Amino acid sequence: MLFQLLSVLSDNIGTVLTFIFIFFLSSYLLELYVKNVGLPPGPLGLPFVGCLSLLLNGHPDKRQLFAQLRQRYGDIFCFRLGCRLVVVINGFDKLKEAFVHEGDAFSDRPQVFSVTHIGQGKGE
Repeated sequence: MLFQLLSVLSDNIGTVLTFIFIFFLSSYLLELYVKNVGLPPGPLGLPFVGCLSLLLNGHPDKRQLFAQLRQRYGDIFCFRLGCRLVVVINGFDKLKEAFVHEGDAFSDRPQVFSVTHIGQGKGE
């Protein structure tokens, strides 16, 4: 029984690998879409690394890079650095609105793996 199943799988290995690839790609895209609902626009990154390549070797002048991103996506945009979501706020009026009028939304610390799991939440 097992030998017959392995024989059928080995004959159709291309089909099986294609199905697995399409399954993981569609689940990644669905997760990406669900995570980004309600977030400001921004550049899409690669899985697991986000937009690190854009920051590490994309532009020698980071101010120019962020000015281009501001032109393209507006005063508030977001991107991922690794698995961490980064929201960038440009302009005095937007900063004042975010930190003065909506200060409660920005007053918490980010969750860090080493604090929550290794330190058992005692460093918060």
